[in-house]
Amino acid sequence: MDAHADDAGGIAGSSAIERADQTLDRLGREDPRMVRLIEMRFVAGVTAKETAEADGESMHIVRHNLRHSSASAALTIGPAARRKLAMVSCDQES
Repeated sequence: MDAHADDAGGIAGSSAIERADQTLDRLGREDPRMVRLIEMRFVAGVTAKETAEADGESMHIVRHNLRHSSASAALTIGPAARRKLAMVSCDQES
């Protein structure tokens, strides 16, 4: 499927699931770690603290990377997804 960005910032002619899948594929080509982070947080429900411990990184770095990867994904998925992702915050565990 040839994906073109539409005027709303999403991928034209795609369902939300297809857009999300295409976005994760694109993001994965750029930085596979970011896709893993998105999947761990939003699919598996792993917390930032758990991710930091598993990856040997600080929670600050994990939260920064999660914000960056979520923003990158939201730019491609479209405005509705951007609003949803903006409402989702990283967990505030210490």
